[in-house]
Amino acid sequence: DLTYQWYKSPSTLLIGETSATLSFASTALSDSGSYYVIVSGNLVCGSETSATATLNVNQVITITDQPDDITECEGNNITFNVTATGSIDSYQWRKNGVENIGANSSSYSITGIVTGDAGNYDVVISSVGGKCPTTISSSAALSVDILTVVEAGGNLSTCQSPTPSAITLSGASVSGGATTGAWSIISGGGSLSSLAQTANPETITYTPANNFTGSVTLRLTTNAPGTCPSTFDERTIIVDEAPIVVAGGPDDVCQTATPSPIILSGASVSGGANTAQWSISSGGGSLSSTALTATPQNVTYTPAAGYT
Repeated sequence: DLTYQWYKSPSTLLIGETSATLSFASTALSDSGSYYVIVSGNLVCGSETSATATLNVNQVITITDQPDDITECEGNNITFNVTATGSIDSYQWRKNGVENIGANSSSYSITGIVTGDAGNYDVVISSVGGKCPTTISSSAALSVDILTVVEAGGNLSTCQSPTPSAITLSGASVSGGATTGAWSIISGGGSLSSLAQTANPETITYTPANNFTGSVTLRLTTNAPGTCPSTFDERTIIVDEAPIVVAGGPDDVCQTATPSPIILSGASVSGGANTAQWSISSGGGSLSSTALTATPQNVTYTPAAGYT
């Protein structure tokens, strides 16, 4: 009769393993190795040693660190990561259950995310040779915040005044990821009806300082309700210098049937004005010019003949 004795290389005798078949009820990593059997006959026939047979035991895949949810501003870069142990052959990331081609490592990055990238991501981890079960990570949500957008509105102009009127800042708006905006004065002084964040920045008013002339810069800054930063836009208000005019006079002349022209000396324009034009409000007569002129003091007036 033949007898059998199994060994694990190089020479470990496996106690009790004396049949033609070597079986494992449940393999462990420590069982990996090469095995052989010595088959013996009677004293005349002697024994024979088999060739070695190699047993490879793959380790079950275990995820030790699941991918995390991410909320990030559009345009930024993000990376999902997974950490796993075991006999890993490949990774395959998925978005909403659909494979992302080329996403086959333990991390998955997206450069310059857009709103369309939002969704649920997981990774399928396969074992070497497919011997151990495939493992799927938990789902990680990607939320993409929208950039904040602001419009301060168009530039305006108004006239210098000792009692200036309030100017409504119409045309202003916030959008995108922004829900409110707040006005501030960057230069030029004056006052705003509110400095608080508001969903209706177009209703805020600005009042220039008394008698101020020059340029005013106002800034509208959004809030930052998510991961995107606030942003701002500016508008300019030009306060023009008020026009100043001096007519000169009064001038006294004698009634005559042939009146001579009177030079309207002493007249001038200044401030925000650079020309002026004469007109006759009462009393008749004639002017040498009724056109706009930078030198109103050179214009002449001639009374009507015999007028008093």
